[in-house]
Amino acid sequence: MDKISTTVNIVDVVLPPEPKTREQFLQYSCQLTLDPNTAHTRLSLSEGNRKVTDTDQVQPYPVHPDRFTN
Repeated sequence: MDKISTTVNIVDVVLPPEPKTREQFLQYSCQLTLDPNTAHTRLSLSEGNRKVTDTDQVQPYPVHPDRFTN
């Protein structure tokens, strides 16, 4: 334990540049599938649960304990 340093060194973190083109941006994308058991009832899921739309109409999702309500 005597060889473990107790001091903290300042470390500069060099982040990659922010994407500037669509191609650069898309390298960070991924396909999401939304869970209808947790979706708020005012969110409409479509396209295989990969697209969400905010709506004023309550969606007919079944009652589920994991659902977001606020």
